[in-house]
Amino acid sequence: MLGRVKLGTLGLIAGYGAVATIGAGLYLKYKLQEKVKQRPFVKEAMKKLRTYKPAVELLGEPIKAGNIDVGDEISNKIQGNNAQLVVPVKGSKSKGHLHIWATAEENNSTGTGSVKGDFSVSRLELGFEEDPTRRLVVFKT
Repeated sequence: MLGRVKLGTLGLIAGYGAVATIGAGLYLKYKLQEKVKQRPFVKEAMKKLRTYKPAVELLGEPIKAGNIDVGDEISNKIQGNNAQLVVPVKGSKSKGHLHIWATAEENNSTGTGSVKGDFSVSRLELGFEEDPTRRLVVFKT
């Protein structure tokens, strides 16, 4: 039979368990953000942004992608053949958000809501942190 466990020991176990759970959650969130940023259509969008002269002049170089808010299901979603993401971007002069719209070919759909291939960028807009009402169209098909 087990003996009594001191209340302090239970507190330590609970504390370590909480730290481990929070750490695991943060790690998984980071890995998911990195996985999304490594998708070919996100890389393509960042390449288009970095080569679009008006955007480079406004943001400044180098232009870096921030962490995507994977918990924001309104702005960041992939449904069927359509994807929409908002990527925070930062240059040496200012910050903003790159709004990405992408589509997959109809024949890439598995019929189960997932897509076999990857997406192609169909539209890019750059929003500015200092003026959220202003957007620059970077690319559209």
